[in-house]
Amino acid sequence: MIRFKGFSKDEEVDLRNFIEENSEYLSKKPDFKSDVINMAVDNNGIVALCLLQDNHFHPYRKYSYVYVPREYRGNGIGSELHDFSVRQSGNGKYQFATSSDDDNAKGFLHYLNYKLARKCFEYEVVEKDLIHVDGFPKLDMIPLINLQTSDYEKVIQLNYRHYRRTHDSINPLNEAISVEKWKDYIEEEIDLKSSFTYFQDDLPVFYAFLTKPEDEEIELMYFGAEKSQSVSDVRNFYLNMFNRTFEKNETIIFEVDDVDKIGIIVTGLFKRKPPVSWDTYILNK
Repeated sequence: MIRFKGFSKDEEVDLRNFIEENSEYLSKKPDFKSDVINMAVDNNGIVALCLLQDNHFHPYRKYSYVYVPREYRGNGIGSELHDFSVRQSGNGKYQFATSSDDDNAKGFLHYLNYKLARKCFEYEVVEKDLIHVDGFPKLDMIPLINLQTSDYEKVIQLNYRHYRRTHDSINPLNEAISVEKWKDYIEEEIDLKSSFTYFQDDLPVFYAFLTKPEDEEIELMYFGAEKSQSVSDVRNFYLNMFNRTFEKNETIIFEVDDVDKIGIIVTGLFKRKPPVSWDTYILNK
């Protein structure tokens, strides 16, 4: 007889044992302090786990996760546990992420009426992966470290607007996070010497925020543009940026969401596309 229940403190040892036994397959581990943890149990102990997680940056959906060991799959335990967790939560909006090549997870999400909302592609590229374009215009890109404070603030505002715009349709950025708070977060992540922008008529129209290089590898964390920029101008700025960054770095890592039009243009600068994506599904109850 399967029962569905919320986690209680006196079951922590049993849950930790379940996690250890399944650690090879669990893509998420519970945070005992903040997660909502629900379980399916039988007379032998825990047989499935469901987590509902909050995200301070994107608080308008619960992040859901369900794990059922292989020997218990196929009899509805996972879907019943998920539905139990949703009823207990009372929150009407959820999101669930999985790899595009995980057919079992995708089938499970479709059964639960989750809808595919976003595909995220992870790139790890070297200079030879970049397309060759003869005679593209060279731009006077400005490292962020060289900007006056007022111009630097304009670039941060552009990044803030672009980030909000590309996340609004799925799980918006927390309204409580102001531009000032966003700037504090960004400055913990990026390297001003390695990051670039480009101005037109005293306003920034492109930006590329990169991390500090490490072992000839660098991460492009945030990039974007004003909505009014043409495809050719977007391509030209990022051709300049990638070529310049490859002068000092062997590998560049970055992610592109298919809901980001600028990101999709940037993917066209490379000869190959990752075969697998990290897909976000959403559910509105």
